[in-house]
Amino acid sequence: MQDTHGTTRTALAGVVFMIAGVSLFPIMNTFAKSLTAEFILWQIVWARFAGHLLVTTLVFLPRRGMALFRTQKPGRQLLRSSIFFGSNVCFIAALPHVSLATASSIMFTAPVLVTLMSVWFLGERIGIWRWSAVLAGFVGALIIIRPGGDEFNAATLLELGSALCYSTYQLLTRSLTTDDAADTQIVYTALVG
Repeated sequence: MQDTHGTTRTALAGVVFMIAGVSLFPIMNTFAKSLTAEFILWQIVWARFAGHLLVTTLVFLPRRGMALFRTQKPGRQLLRSSIFFGSNVCFIAALPHVSLATASSIMFTAPVLVTLMSVWFLGERIGIWRWSAVLAGFVGALIIIRPGGDEFNAATLLELGSALCYSTYQLLTRSLTTDDAADTQIVYTALVG
C-alpha cells in the first residue's frame, strides 16, 4: 500500500524548492550583469561555478561521501556539464550588450527548444496542443528578438546560443536520470564549470 500522504508531502516540498530555486535566477542574473562593468567574463563565470561547487559539496558530501563523485556515464556527464558551462559563458558574455529583460526573454525560448529537440533526441511524440504551444512560443520569441531590428546583434545571437546550450543540457540531464543520482549530476555541473 502506497503512502499517498507522504508522497503528496514530498511532491509539495519539491514544488516549493523548485519555485525557490527558480526565483533566485533573476537575482543571480542581475548580479552577473552588474559585475560585467567591473570584472572580466572569466572571473564572473569562475565565481558562479566556484560558489555552486562550494554549496553543493557542503550540502551533499556529508550524506553521500565520495560516492557523490561516482558516475555511470563519465563522458556524458562531462559533455552535459561542459554544455551548461557554455550556456553560462554565452549568457554572461552577452549581458553588457543587451538588456537583462531581453536576455531573460530569449532564455525563455529554451522550453520551446527542449520540446522540439525531444522529438529527435528522446523519441518523444508531440501532440497538436504541444505543437501549438511550440509555435506560439516561437512567434513570441521572434517578437522579442526582432530579427533585423535595432536590438538584434551579435549579443542576441550569444543569448540564443545560451538557450540552445541550456536546452541540450536539459535533454542530457534527462537522459542521465536512470544512470546517476540528481546530486551527482548537480555536483558535476559545478565541478566542470
